[in-house]
Amino acid sequence: MASCTICTHPRRDAIERALASGSVSIRGVADRLDVGREALRRHVRGHLTPAMRDAISNVPGIAPVSLARGLLDSLTAVADAIEDAEARGEIALVYRGAEARARVTAVLADRLGIEKPDALGDLHAAEAIAGAMALLAERDADAAHALADTFDEMQRHDIAHDIRDRIRRVATLRGALTA
Repeated sequence: MASCTICTHPRRDAIERALASGSVSIRGVADRLDVGREALRRHVRGHLTPAMRDAISNVPGIAPVSLARGLLDSLTAVADAIEDAEARGEIALVYRGAEARARVTAVLADRLGIEKPDALGDLHAAEAIAGAMALLAERDADAAHALADTFDEMQRHDIAHDIRDRIRRVATLRGALTA
């Protein structure tokens, strides 16, 4: 696409290889190769094949929502540990806990492309929406296909792909149970 600065970038191949390696975040690739983070996110969302997007956005064997849920659970555990340490007067542990919380928050925000600090609270709502979409895919395949089509229209092909993948898995499971 001509208007995409990543598509026309002279080092596009190096950028996409760095993303696909999985060892560097979008932020890390953008900083290292001196490209805009948001331009890189738009390129990943809109100009890569579904397989390439999956390679970039997924940790093998872990769905993005599961990864986000795990990081949120880690944040909750750290917050509890900080509260306990504070109650016991262990200031060094409070400090180390706060550092751990900041690191987990930074990783979560970076992986999910969250720029605003207060947007992290919206993750719980997003998780509920993702759960509702999963239930919809299990209960009503036609409605789930319509939802996937809507995400395609919104240029969120990654989400549409995930919904269709869920529909296929449910159909396969149902077929195996009725056979």
